[in-house]
Amino acid sequence: MADLINNETKTHTIIDIGSCGTYQDFVGIGDLTISQGDVRDEGTTKEYIDCGYPAVANYELLLALIDAASELKYHSHVGITRSDDSIYMGSGVPIKGYLPRHQEGVVEHWQKAGVINVQREVALNFVLCTLFGVRGGSVRHVGRNCATGDHKPSYPYSIKNTYMTALEAIARLAKMASFGQRKVNHGE
Repeated sequence: MADLINNETKTHTIIDIGSCGTYQDFVGIGDLTISQGDVRDEGTTKEYIDCGYPAVANYELLLALIDAASELKYHSHVGITRSDDSIYMGSGVPIKGYLPRHQEGVVEHWQKAGVINVQREVALNFVLCTLFGVRGGSVRHVGRNCATGDHKPSYPYSIKNTYMTALEAIARLAKMASFGQRKVNHGE
């Protein structure tokens, strides 16, 4: 993504899609999560900017993703998500019963904080998009519940609904632009 932004392309919108886990009982396997902001609990973004800098979605893209998921009748949840560095350990999910001491309580902590998903990339995508004037958004397909241990039995998880949501959101943004509605200018 950094190369895409750095190579003087005409890229103005990036939608992160993929799978994720959840900490919440009300978020089901197969549901979508749409990030409004992301907890920067990983290491890469610290190389770009101080830890206090927020990882947030572009508001126009966020609204387009919400509307798209609704139009497509996908069950979705909007909220704060979390990026970590490890698919299992960082998410508080043991492997063969092993979970390092410093990861004990991770699931309960983020569950109480209301975090709706956990993955590894959203923080970086949001930070880079915001820093370099690109609209950024994220829609993820839930494949695992970190609290209950439930997961979709086959991997990789089907993420067709994320593609469809992203494409519909892009169509909505293009329609808005063609009707002369306000375009994003990050240089203002």
